[in-house]
Amino acid sequence: MLPLPTHDQVNLLLVSGLRSWAHDPWQDWLDVRFRDARWIRPRDGEWPDLSVWARRIEQAIAAQGGDDCLVIAHGFGALAAAWHAGRGDTRPAGLILLAPADPQRFAITPESLERRLPCDTSLVASTHTVPDNHPWLHGEAAQRWAHAFGARFIDAGAGPGAASIPSWPLGQQVLEAHAQRLGDHRKPALLQMPREAAI
Repeated sequence: MLPLPTHDQVNLLLVSGLRSWAHDPWQDWLDVRFRDARWIRPRDGEWPDLSVWARRIEQAIAAQGGDDCLVIAHGFGALAAAWHAGRGDTRPAGLILLAPADPQRFAITPESLERRLPCDTSLVASTHTVPDNHPWLHGEAAQRWAHAFGARFIDAGAGPGAASIPSWPLGQQVLEAHAQRLGDHRKPALLQMPREAAI
C-alpha cells in the first residue's frame, strides 16, 4: 500500500464527480490515497450547477490558505474546477482534471468553459475507444479541451481499475510532477516514481 499523506502535509482539495456515492475507480483511488484531504461532494438531489460548485471551491480554497492549494477534480467536478479557475477570486496553485465529464451531457455551452486557465493544469483522460454514451471526455475531444485550457494532456490509458487501487502509477507521477512545480512548500508525501518523461 502506498504511504498516505495527511492533510497537514499538503494543501489539497478534492472535487468529486456527481457519482460520489457509487464505486467509481477514479474516486475510489482518490479516497484511498488521500483519506485526510478536504472533499467537495454533491448534495442529495442537487442539480449540477457550475456556479454553485465553483462558489464552494472558492470558499474551500480560501479556507485552506489560498494560492498554495492543489485541486484534483473528477467528472463534473473537473468542469466546475475549470470554470472556477478561470473566474474565481482565489485561484488554485495547481489543477489536475481527472476524466472531466462531457459538458454536452449537462447542456453546458463550450463558450462558458473555453478559456486558458491561469494556473498549472493537467487534464488526464483516455484516448481509448469507448461507447458513444461514455460520460467522460476522451480521445480528440479531451485533447481539444486540454488545448483550450492551456493544460498538458496526459493519456490515462484505461485509467485506474478496481484491481489497481490503491496503486495507480500514472496518477502518482502526475501528482509528483505537480508537487515539484509547486516547490517544496507543503509538498505532498508521495511515492517516488521513476521519471522517464515529463508529465
